[in-house]
Amino acid sequence: KMSKKIFIPISLGLSLLLLNSCRQYQKAETSSDLISPASASIPETTLKETLASTKIPADSTGISDKSSNSFGSSQELPSPVKTQIKNFTEARASIQYPVLSGIKDNEKLNKINTLIEDNAKSIISTTGIDSTSDILDIKANIISSDRKRISICYTGTLQKADESNKVYILYSNTVDLESGENLALKDFADPYTIAGYILSNDVEVVSLNKNAYDYFMKNRNNTSIEEYTELLSEADFPLKNEDGVKVFPKSFSYVKNGDIYVSIPTERSAGDYVLIKFSPNSK
Repeated sequence: KMSKKIFIPISLGLSLLLLNSCRQYQKAETSSDLISPASASIPETTLKETLASTKIPADSTGISDKSSNSFGSSQELPSPVKTQIKNFTEARASIQYPVLSGIKDNEKLNKINTLIEDNAKSIISTTGIDSTSDILDIKANIISSDRKRISICYTGTLQKADESNKVYILYSNTVDLESGENLALKDFADPYTIAGYILSNDVEVVSLNKNAYDYFMKNRNNTSIEEYTELLSEADFPLKNEDGVKVFPKSFSYVKNGDIYVSIPTERSAGDYVLIKFSPNSK
């Protein structure tokens, strides 16, 4: 099991992640005000050896960034597939999620849509949110897509009834449109490679929250490469099973324009998480 060095920021026993909106990803990636990475201690030869094992899908470099944040809006993907953003409400909880159409195989289409909806809503059932008293507001945005996969970003806030501060949430879901199955970080990259990168001098932290950046850079070496590898090996959907209980993943990832983005949890007081950008083509 993961060491307690990786902080689980909410009392529900899970790490929810911080970002105000998916638009901030795009702003962060292009902003000239990005916080530059600091130095760390891992031999560069070790880093180069681990980087060699990264296996980004060839067609992931041509993904589209067409997206919408508007409720009920439609958007064309680079295929016959279309999406419409719908909204699930339960008392004080609200969660947006996309519904796909245009796939000729109705059985596969239903499977994909059920998977996407169940994953989007699973944050309620797996983290102990009380929708009658806690206020949950989650928005959906399509980060990337191609003919074989779609990647969805969910961001928002949770206001617990018994807490004064909001929890900022980020999670993502990448789905293989051919198999109708979830895709996780370990399906397209080596977790040990990314773990080594996180501890390297080259790490690029994409964050609009300076507290989160400072906390991460100060404390990352308190976590070993083996612990980061374990965290990343369990990143993304499907839900994890711990002692027969379904639990929410502690880390999430997605691929955009050939780059890998991975969230790493931090303390609540430090912003809940940082987002790491790994660019294999530049290493």
